[in-house]
Amino acid sequence: MPTTAPTQAASGLAQPDAATLERMRPYVGNAVEGISTVTGKPFVMTLKAGGAAEVKIELATSGFSTDRGNWWIEPNGRFCVRYTRFANGNLICRELTQEDGTLKAYTWDHRPNPWVFRR
Repeated sequence: MPTTAPTQAASGLAQPDAATLERMRPYVGNAVEGISTVTGKPFVMTLKAGGAAEVKIELATSGFSTDRGNWWIEPNGRFCVRYTRFANGNLICRELTQEDGTLKAYTWDHRPNPWVFRR
């Protein structure tokens, strides 16, 4: 079954339905930390209410870049994000796993380099 994003509003931000908002509620305010598979540098996503998201990624050369996008939790529990530039604007969905008290998001094949959720 293909993954679909919540309906887009005129503002460009996703408008999640009530069920999606309820699934997202425990994650609002979390930061998701990871390492870019492209640059090898760290990034931090900020998950905001209503599905707005912001990612700050360290550039390969120097400095940081910020991008805005959307995030949501699918009915099957997968964490999904889509940004304008980050990951070339592609939809990214990852499985959530609790490990030693830490919430992590893994690719479907559980490659190393999971994303880690922090409050």
